[in-house]
Amino acid sequence: MFGAGLVAGVQWNRLDLFPFPQLHAWKYPPEGVLKSEKFVITRYTAGTPVFLDRLYYDTVGDEKLEGLFLLQIPRHHSDDIVIEADSSLTIYRFISDDNLNTPFESWTPADIRIHVRGFTTAHTRVVKKDFTAGIITLSPGGPVASSPILIEVHDHTAPALGFEVLN
Repeated sequence: MFGAGLVAGVQWNRLDLFPFPQLHAWKYPPEGVLKSEKFVITRYTAGTPVFLDRLYYDTVGDEKLEGLFLLQIPRHHSDDIVIEADSSLTIYRFISDDNLNTPFESWTPADIRIHVRGFTTAHTRVVKKDFTAGIITLSPGGPVASSPILIEVHDHTAPALGFEVLN
């Protein structure tokens, strides 16, 4: 049985059947094609993974973060993040002890407890900063890992759902 599986696997690879071409194109994009890293925006709640490509989450679950918008970025994102805000915002960043004196020197420490444990570092502090409407450029964080981004939109009301559950 093992031998039949081995022969079938070798033939599958030799004939370049699914998923081998797709995996190769993903790992080695054609010349001139950029790999794009996408961001995901979601509502934060305890247990939500804070990175786009890792399942790391806050194990403390402070209620002050509930309902904020979470901008999930890849854990090792290295480019600036540009946000266009229609109204004023407060942006919260999870930082580790590795990046206390880096791009967050001018940010205010928040009275929020967190603990996001990763393989190489742990995010244990929250800093925040207020921004006015307009273009906002954020550093990804670092040096070991990017810093998760949570956003509080001032004067924001969610639209009505358009339905209600009666029973």
